[in-house]
Amino acid sequence: MHSRSRSRAETRRRYAAIELRKDVRFLDAVFFLFFFRYFILIMVPMCFILPTVIPVYAWNETWDISASSVLVRYVLGLNFTFSVNSFAHLWGNRPYNRTLKSTENPVVSFFTVGEGWHNYHHCFPWDYKAAELSFYRLNLTTAFIDFMAWLGWAYDLKTPNPELVDKLCENKGDGTNGLSRGKVGISEISDTVQ
Repeated sequence: MHSRSRSRAETRRRYAAIELRKDVRFLDAVFFLFFFRYFILIMVPMCFILPTVIPVYAWNETWDISASSVLVRYVLGLNFTFSVNSFAHLWGNRPYNRTLKSTENPVVSFFTVGEGWHNYHHCFPWDYKAAELSFYRLNLTTAFIDFMAWLGWAYDLKTPNPELVDKLCENKGDGTNGLSRGKVGISEISDTVQ
């Protein structure tokens, strides 16, 4: 009986592999499985070794400066990323849902390249932009995803209906309507600054 169940499992595995190959996204799956399997072998050279070696040989930087700048970049990048769940839950406004702890924080968004619009993200987790901003203000991550979509490498990008966003803001928001909602134009910002 044990060998019989093993053969059924093997049959199911082979059938799943055949079905996976029929899927249009099979190459995407193979690509990501490759990087998942060899993550350390890819990450260490791309994150630490190459960024250290290139400045030394390209513009005669010293090894200690080059290595220390790579480590500082890595530590700051991690801290900026981890700060999203700390600072974007403490300070900021809640234009989409005032009952959630998450806030909209442009300072966090600046340092994390667009991840500080946390109240919007918690209200609309399926939106690929994670913000309602236009013109990619403080959200370079969306610009990158849009560029990948233009190349055809990102697809099925979902965004909520603008009427749904407005209705949620009216019913549950805290009444703020500034930069995070994308309702303040560039001219209005420059008039306020002057």
